[in-house]
Amino acid sequence: MGIDPTSNGTLEDFPTELQSQASLALDAERQSIEKGIDAWKKLVGSVPAAWEPRRELARLYKQAERWKACVEILKEAVDKATWPAPEAKIPPLLEMAEIYRERLKLEVNVIDSYNRILAIQPGNIEVMDALVGQLESSANPRWPDIISLLRKKAAAVEAPEEKIALLLRVANLYIERFQNQAEAIKCFEAILEIDAANPEAIAYLKQMYEKRRDWDRLIAVLRQEVGRIEDTSERARRWAEVAKLATEKLKKVPVSIELWSKVLEIDNSDAEALAELEKLYEREKRWEELAAVLQKQVDLTVDPAKRGVLLPKLALLCTEKLQKLDRAIVAWKTLLDAEPDNRRAQDALRKLYLQNKDWDALEGFYSVQGKWDEFVRVLERQAETEDDVTRVGLWNKIATLYQDRVAKPDKAQKAFEKTLSLDPANLVAAEALIPIYEKAKDAAKLAGVLRVQLAHTTQPTLRQERMQRIVQILDTEAGEKSAALAVALQATGENPAEAWALEAGQRLAAETGEWAALVQVYETALPSLKGERSLPLLVPLARAYEKELANFPLAIERNKRVLAVVPGDEQAVLALERLYVATGQHEELLAIYDKKLAMAGSDAEKREVRLQLALLYEE
Repeated sequence: MGIDPTSNGTLEDFPTELQSQASLALDAERQSIEKGIDAWKKLVGSVPAAWEPRRELARLYKQAERWKACVEILKEAVDKATWPAPEAKIPPLLEMAEIYRERLKLEVNVIDSYNRILAIQPGNIEVMDALVGQLESSANPRWPDIISLLRKKAAAVEAPEEKIALLLRVANLYIERFQNQAEAIKCFEAILEIDAANPEAIAYLKQMYEKRRDWDRLIAVLRQEVGRIEDTSERARRWAEVAKLATEKLKKVPVSIELWSKVLEIDNSDAEALAELEKLYEREKRWEELAAVLQKQVDLTVDPAKRGVLLPKLALLCTEKLQKLDRAIVAWKTLLDAEPDNRRAQDALRKLYLQNKDWDALEGFYSVQGKWDEFVRVLERQAETEDDVTRVGLWNKIATLYQDRVAKPDKAQKAFEKTLSLDPANLVAAEALIPIYEKAKDAAKLAGVLRVQLAHTTQPTLRQERMQRIVQILDTEAGEKSAALAVALQATGENPAEAWALEAGQRLAAETGEWAALVQVYETALPSLKGERSLPLLVPLARAYEKELANFPLAIERNKRVLAVVPGDEQAVLALERLYVATGQHEELLAIYDKKLAMAGSDAEKREVRLQLALLYEE
């Protein structure tokens, strides 16, 4: 690290313009050191910006052990000489530091020399070490400077182990020399960034964070520490400790929730974790998570008293906060299974079933208790508050209960009738009322519900049977012949060949005089029948037009159609004779007489027809 005390003799590194003068100085040096010193001093004076003459002069001063002069010429060279780069000053500065330390014992100057080097080359580890050593060996060590140097070295070295060792040293200096816990903490934190498992850093930081009540950072360190524990039971125990600390000291609910959840990740039946999470979720209004925790506690708890507290809380939560009535019902039912006489559970379940409009479940609820009268009263009150569609279903259920459970057929009848007043086409009520009205021999009402039943009947044969019964009841029992006629004509419209309907329709039309209705139905049905199958409609139509409606043209037309189907139909011939006479249609009447003559079976009949012909011709 020193300067070579002997000249290189060749002056190869001297500038060309100085070589002759340097050669003379070397010659003087050979005569004596003093003459050499004077010669080199003159050369330095002539070229003050050149390093090489000063170097040679310093070499002679060192050789002569004139240390003060040596260090001064080196200092002047550093300050005044022209250097190709700042780093070129480092060798003379190192030489100065050595002379100040070893020869002149000037500690301040040693330190200054090292600092000047570090100003040029901040990452020079060797100089840092030398400067630290110098500072520590001082009678009054400058600890702040030592710490600063150690921190700079820690930033400069690359090996993690070296960085950690330096930071530990700095941290201990802060603690031992300054009691500066804040700066020591920063160092230990920097160590953990390099080695998260460093035991010395963890131990100190845990102690300091707790002492300073820095709960956030303490919990962060504990998280890392617990996360490295391999034994699951131990890890769960330690997570619980950290979670307690967070709950009691940090008082940040989201953090506490996260930590207690870590306990459950390991042991989902941990009672303490569940109890703490229950409180935390409730405080944060995290209702879905709270419901899950309550359900888990219920599943794990065998103590009836505790379940008696948890289940109502879960049920109310599902009802009021989550609006999940099905889950609330399950909770109340679970409680009621364990405590059948629990009035609170009973009332809550009844209200939920009503709110949910789950009438079957409500029936099951009352069925267990055998309180059918009360159930009916509840449904009756509820029916008054519902829309018509819901009321229909409720009144049917009420009627069924009165009929099957309460044994009050009169009230069952009124309830079914209430249903029909709301929904006149309701099949359930209508069919339920059929036996009731049959027993009461109430023909008019019976016919009414049978007609409702008919409206829901699709099978043709069954429809005819049911219409025939309705006609019979309306005709013979209720005395409503017009209504009976309408049903009979409906049956004919659906099946024009149905004999009973034809007979009943024509009889009732005669009794009521409502031939126009019959004619309209028959005319509508007539196109669907061909040939002889049309006669059951054509014949009564012809008769009705002639006898009841006095519509001779249509009567003639229908009788002619009868003859077209059955040319020898005597009644059609006679009808046409009467009609042609009445309408004065002589030509058509002649044709009819000709037909009668052809149809006559005896001489007497023929003479009678000829006589009629003669009279017609005479007229």
